[in-house]
Amino acid sequence: MLFRSGICAGALLADDAALELCEEAVRIAERSADDFALGHARYALGLALLHRDSSAERERGLTALEQLRDMCLHDHWTLSEVPFIEVYIAWEQGRRGDLDGAIPTMRAGVDALFDAGQFAWCITPTVVFVETLLARGGEDDLQEARTAIERLAAAPVDLPDLNINVLRLRVLLAGARGDEPAYRKLSRQHRAMAI
Repeated sequence: MLFRSGICAGALLADDAALELCEEAVRIAERSADDFALGHARYALGLALLHRDSSAERERGLTALEQLRDMCLHDHWTLSEVPFIEVYIAWEQGRRGDLDGAIPTMRAGVDALFDAGQFAWCITPTVVFVETLLARGGEDDLQEARTAIERLAAAPVDLPDLNINVLRLRVLLAGARGDEPAYRKLSRQHRAMAI
């Protein structure tokens, strides 16, 4: 769990060594026929691959997450993880150019996580959701991004990555709005917090 959240948060690199560990974990779990272990291994591998530059690797990551979602939907793994998984599947869909198709799925996934009170798991899905809204860049998207950022800021959790991610998203939103004074001010605050 820490490995996957570390990759999504950018605290751990999805480098070759990480991929080797994830792939080995999947092979071991497949041989053991332990669905719990296999689910965790596929989760880590899928997310690591989605954080790579190669489109072939991201395709493999998408496949791993789709397999994991199927496991959840067929009672072989934790159903509560489906919204998180679907946000990341849709994130890749958006990165491939289908922003209009990705955004409703991402919105539903983030809403489901908040509605379920899974506030600690809302951070990185909200980050990729807001980034995707900003990539599409319509005025309604910018407003929805602001609303999503404020909902994340108000989440009743005390986690170090919450505040830095909220501030980073505010920087991105100010840049997307062309608000240069706010962008400069927030960027300075973000740099100071990241040190």
